[in-house]
Amino acid sequence: MQRKTKLVLAGVLVAGLGLSLGACNNDDDDERPLVQSVEVDLGERNDSGYQGQAVLASAGDGRTTIVMALRGGTDDRGAGLPVRVQRGTCDGVAGDIVHELDDVQGGFLIDTFDAPLEELVDGDFVVIAYQSGSQSVYLACGEIED
Repeated sequence: MQRKTKLVLAGVLVAGLGLSLGACNNDDDDERPLVQSVEVDLGERNDSGYQGQAVLASAGDGRTTIVMALRGGTDDRGAGLPVRVQRGTCDGVAGDIVHELDDVQGGFLIDTFDAPLEELVDGDFVVIAYQSGSQSVYLACGEIED
């Protein structure tokens, strides 16, 4: 499949998750609606050249789905790059790894993991892409915020 087609597919997936889940509200009477999806901008770290975007969406039953597109770097595809959800911020040193996700393949990642989206948004969590084989070199990082 050509690169342009992959980018269009990733865009459709990201937009679809945001549109289909973003409008849902909590049926309770409290004022704050349940968080159904959030967008995360992944900024370059350590002069890697990598940057991207992710959408995290509630998958129900305490699970979250992430759709991520990463571009730049040395091969412009981000093949085989580990991705983790960690405590902390991108400006400081990130803390403990809380969720190990699938690797970025061909510049894209789609994965579902055990964590309520509301918990990720309410805490200090980041999405980090690492250099393959080294969890000490951050290539891109984005903070999960509402």
